[in-house]
Amino acid sequence: MIWPQLACPDCRTRLGPSEVDARPELRCEACGRVYRRTPRPVSEADSASGLLATDPAPPGPSAWDFRPTTPRIQRFLSEYEAVRAAEGRGRDVAMLRDLPWPDPGHPLAWEWYIRAASFDCLVEQVLSLDPGIGLRVLDLGAGQAWLSRRLALLGHRPVAVDLSSHPTLGLGAAGLLQADLPAPFPTLLADFDRLPLADHQADLVVYNASFHYSSDYGDSLREALRVLAPGGRIVIMDSPVYRDAAAGAAMRSGRRSDYLSRYGFASDALDSREFLAVTEIHELGRQLGLTWTWISPRHGRSWRWHRLRRRLATGRESADFPLLLAHPSSDRAPA
Repeated sequence: MIWPQLACPDCRTRLGPSEVDARPELRCEACGRVYRRTPRPVSEADSASGLLATDPAPPGPSAWDFRPTTPRIQRFLSEYEAVRAAEGRGRDVAMLRDLPWPDPGHPLAWEWYIRAASFDCLVEQVLSLDPGIGLRVLDLGAGQAWLSRRLALLGHRPVAVDLSSHPTLGLGAAGLLQADLPAPFPTLLADFDRLPLADHQADLVVYNASFHYSSDYGDSLREALRVLAPGGRIVIMDSPVYRDAAAGAAMRSGRRSDYLSRYGFASDALDSREFLAVTEIHELGRQLGLTWTWISPRHGRSWRWHRLRRRLATGRESADFPLLLAHPSSDRAPA
């Protein structure tokens, strides 16, 4: 079976294979929409890193662009990339291939420490459920595609999906991460609520630190269920979870106020939910026929102390970052 089998995100008419299709564009025969590949952007940071000078050209085609051309999406990308650049992300492209284990002295190492624990948990407790099988995995909110790279190195068949084509913050960086792989993984620029995929293909759908960007969790999960193959599973990874919904709402309000003060915008173009409440997770399971398994990564003693200090400083609950593994019931209603 060809993976992934592309489909028009507007009308879901099949468009043809991706990895073997060398055409510069795809036209939907049903609705007439035309989708094109994006040129791989090369930034000054690429050249400064020396990676492009020493490595072969990034293999495989550039990303297919299925993004909605709406002011809402454009505003989100502009603000997201501005914030990430201000935080210093994407400056050190030489470290991309080491993710999720950057140098301990890196300014963002504390965050990647959490991501690395989540990745280890994904490998040990989710991927191990299908030993020896090259799983078809959707990496949703892939960013720089570090997770897709790690999955490919483990013998799986990832497809990286993100809205950003930025050369160091988004899928534009994927070429650097694929140069030493036996075969490239496909990259798709798309909204994860409008996936450009035919039904029932993926063995595993992973929301990679991205589920909390959804404006409607039910709609997002229904789309994931649509593309999930029989027996497949969904993982929500590295999204903040609160037992007290009020604490999550306070976090969201505080973050937006902080962004408004620092950057001049609240970064709320998508009207993202930004956190999950435990009661909400259970309700989503009931509505969509999902059985949840809560898996706690081994963050260690320093992480527990960090959360305790934050709780004492703010007077409210600190977020947890579990892996939420969803098993669809066999008798659930069609997505």
